[in-house]
Amino acid sequence: METVLKCCFQTSVYPHCELDSA
Repeated sequence: METVLKCCFQTSVYPHCELDSA
C-alpha cells in the first residue's frame, strides 16, 4: 500500500491536502 500526497487544493480559506491510496 502506497500513500502519496495529492495536489493541494484551496478550500474556503485554507489549502487542504488529501492522501491518495490507490
